[in-house]
Amino acid sequence: MRGLSERDTIPGRVLCNNFLVAGSIGKGAVSDVYLARQSSLGNRSVAVKVLKKVICASSGPSSSVHVKHFAFEAEMLHLCKSSAFAAVHDYGTLDDGDVRRPFMIMEYLSGALLSRYLEQGQQFPLPLAARIVLTIGEALSELHRHKVTYRDLSPSNVMLEEAGSYRLSPRLFDLSHAMREGEEDQERMAIGRLLAGTPLYAAPELATGAGTASADVYSLAALCYALMAGRPPIKLATNTWEEYSAAMGKTKSLPEVPLRKLHKDFPRALDLLLATCLSPHPGKRVQTMTEFVSRFALAVLDSNLVEGDSEDSSMSGALVRALLGK
Repeated sequence: MRGLSERDTIPGRVLCNNFLVAGSIGKGAVSDVYLARQSSLGNRSVAVKVLKKVICASSGPSSSVHVKHFAFEAEMLHLCKSSAFAAVHDYGTLDDGDVRRPFMIMEYLSGALLSRYLEQGQQFPLPLAARIVLTIGEALSELHRHKVTYRDLSPSNVMLEEAGSYRLSPRLFDLSHAMREGEEDQERMAIGRLLAGTPLYAAPELATGAGTASADVYSLAALCYALMAGRPPIKLATNTWEEYSAAMGKTKSLPEVPLRKLHKDFPRALDLLLATCLSPHPGKRVQTMTEFVSRFALAVLDSNLVEGDSEDSSMSGALVRALLGK
C-alpha cells in the first residue's frame, strides 16, 4: 500500500462544480461523511459520503469489492423511491493525492438517531411506533423487490426527523451492509461476514454472512419491540457476536419479556406476530416484508389504540389504512 498523508484534503473542495465541502461530520468503518453547501440552491446543505482513502489505496482484492459496493449502494438509494430512504443527488470520483476516491452527494439529514432515544430509555406509544415500523417496512419491501437485503437494520441506522406538527419521520441513510440475494461472489461474502450487522437486532444467520428477506423481518420486529419496550428483545452483558451467538444458541424464544407484560393493553396479535418474527429459525418467521407489513397493520387496526382523539393517533390510523388500501 502506498504511503498516505494523514491530512484531510476534502474540506474546502468544490465537487461537481456546485458543492462546497464545509467540514467533516462523521467517520464510519468504510467511509467518511462531510457537510457541503450547494451554491446553485441558496447554499442548501447536503451530505457527501466518500469511500475511505486507505481502502481506495489498497492493492488487495477487497479494495475493488468495496469500490463496487459503494457504487451499488448509491445506485440502490437512487432506485428506491420511498421517502424513508435518503436521496442521492450525484455520484463521482475525486483525486486525493494519487488515490481516486468515489463519493456520493446525498440528502442531508438533521434529525437524531433512534439509538439516542433508546439510550435514554425512551418508550414510544403504539401509534407513533406503528408509523415508524410501517414506514420502514414499506421502504424495505421496496428494497426487497430489487432482490436486495438490508442486513443491518438497527437504531443506529435510523434517523428520526421532525415532520411537522411534532411528528417524527424515520429515515434510512446507509446501505453499506446491503447485499443482493443469492450473492455468490466469495470475496464480497467474506467482507459481508465482517459487516453482518448489530448483534442485538440482527438475525442469528447474519453472523455467518448469510441472510435473506426474513433476516430483515427479524430486525424490524426487534426494532419494533425496542420502540415500545425501550430496550432490545434480548439483553447481553457485552454487545459482541460471540456472546450474542452463545445466547441465541440457548434461547428457545424471544422476546425475553413479552410486551403485554410491560403494557397490559398491548394487542395480543402484535405480541404473537413479534414472537413469530423473532424466531432464531429463519423458516419459522414471516417470510416476506410485505406480509409482515400487512399483518402488523391489521393487528394495529384491530386494536383500539389508534382510534384516539390525538393527532398522532389519527395520523397513525390513516397511515395504516392507506398502506392497506382502505
